[in-house]
Amino acid sequence: EALNGIFKAARARARGYRNVDTFITMIYLIAAPLGKLINST
Repeated sequence: EALNGIFKAARARARGYRNVDTFITMIYLIAAPLGKLINST
């Protein structure tokens, strides 16, 4: 249930781009805390 909600939110934000990469990026930005994203790069 929780993951499904994240995917729905990402799909709503990425709507209009029609790009799988954009959809995946939106999932990462919504689901992962920003600190973890910064530390992983």
